[in-house]
Amino acid sequence: MTAVGYEPYLSLSATQSGRKDAYSRITQISIAGFCFANIMMLSLPEYFSVTNYLQEKTGTAFRYIALLLSLPVFFYCSREFFNNALGSVKTRHLNIDSSIALAILLTFTRSLYNLFVLDGNTYFDSMSGIVFFMLVGRWAQDRTQQSLIFDRDYKSFFPIAVNVKRNSSIEPVMIHELKEKDIIEIFDQEIIPADAILAKGKALIDYSFVTGESLPKQIDPGSIIYAGGKQLGERIELMVLKKSDQGYLTNLWNKDGKSDSAASLHLHRISNYFTLVVFALTFISAAFWLTQGSYTTMWNALTTTLIVACPCALLLASTFTNGNVMRVLSRSGLFLKNSDVITDLADITHVVLDKTGTITLNKNSRVTYKGKILTEEEKKLIASLARHSTHPLSKAVYDHLHIKSTYSADSFTNVPGKGIEGWINDRHVKIGSKAFVQAGAPDDEAFSTSAAFTWIDGVAGGVFELENMYRPGLAGLLKELNKRFSVSILSGDNNAERARLQAMTGGSRQIYFNQSPEDKYNYVTALQANGEKVLMAATV
Repeated sequence: MTAVGYEPYLSLSATQSGRKDAYSRITQISIAGFCFANIMMLSLPEYFSVTNYLQEKTGTAFRYIALLLSLPVFFYCSREFFNNALGSVKTRHLNIDSSIALAILLTFTRSLYNLFVLDGNTYFDSMSGIVFFMLVGRWAQDRTQQSLIFDRDYKSFFPIAVNVKRNSSIEPVMIHELKEKDIIEIFDQEIIPADAILAKGKALIDYSFVTGESLPKQIDPGSIIYAGGKQLGERIELMVLKKSDQGYLTNLWNKDGKSDSAASLHLHRISNYFTLVVFALTFISAAFWLTQGSYTTMWNALTTTLIVACPCALLLASTFTNGNVMRVLSRSGLFLKNSDVITDLADITHVVLDKTGTITLNKNSRVTYKGKILTEEEKKLIASLARHSTHPLSKAVYDHLHIKSTYSADSFTNVPGKGIEGWINDRHVKIGSKAFVQAGAPDDEAFSTSAAFTWIDGVAGGVFELENMYRPGLAGLLKELNKRFSVSILSGDNNAERARLQAMTGGSRQIYFNQSPEDKYNYVTALQANGEKVLMAATV
């Protein structure tokens, strides 16, 4: 399907809310466009009649047909403008839709008056045109607005359904239908859909999506596993603690430092004043011609001012401008959290960089080997065992050894969070933490999480160390940033990279490790509370 241009898009958000709003807008545009085009054709006798011959023969019938075509435009397609205008009246805060709704209402009622009382020309084509072009403008605005926000939220990375144990059977249940105390099954490489307690099995959770931590964590039975983690290894059973929309990740994702920027509030304030000025000019011009006794000119002034001076351009100008800026930045791989960031960038005083995936290359890590020199046979044994592990360290070791053909494993056992051992070609091989491969040996926490020790037939070998690969030009970028801003680096990983990062930043002390998403959020808000204008760069 993807090859022929119809790539499937499955997401939890789509299953919950659907795309009713988008379809409704397209339907309204289609109806308004159809009616507008046909009313325009029916109005040709009025525009191009020669000595009123066509007008006399067809004019009256065409006007009544135009009236029928204008009814769905007025009562269905334009209801958005009337609803918004009514809401603005209730809140005593005029918005842009107020003038649009008034223009539509006046044009329609004047056309009815001309048709039934004066038997004169109608303006159903103008009314339909206003609605059609305004709806097209709103559609374009919505499309632009979509480019100003992240295309996907956290739900887009979750599965749509999960297996739930109920009584003696297993049944698939939609994620948003999960209830507290439901028992769910999670298999290898599956995402945890809701905060839950480990009830059964050995859990090795990859929290890289949640915390940025590049290495998985072993979870003990009875401990909480947060939504967004990925299980590595065997099947596990979890008891749901909270619904998918009430978990830790949901609350963190939905947090926002401020709802409206100063620029956004300024735009709405100008729009309000602009609408008031348009109304004032409209009624002043209408009142002037009314006092002059020119009723036709009064109606023309009343409707024309509202149509020509429609303030939609004021709203659309900012949206389209921000949309183009966002697109230009996205071509360079720079994605901003929302459009307000554009106007805030000029005031930045502090830059906060997330480490994993932002200043590092996720798919590239440098592996170095230290210790006893390995023979080709020993390398082949280690690679043969490492290929059966799902742990990122084991995968990195396997890729580093470049062994094209490996032995079949007679048997092997994965110990989550510790390592892997097995019998390869009648030889006993272990790969993992120091305490795992050497009984009784202490573990250095910062070291063991980024290193894989080897052990073959009771003899300890060397150690494979995993080192992050930083993006090219990072050192130069940090140097330039330090000239203008204060720079901080936050990481969910351990502090094994502290020395390298301090060297790149000129000995900066603002480098923090083992940071949870909540810690990172609190750090940024603390800076903002101290008057700092913060730019946070992170990979999504």
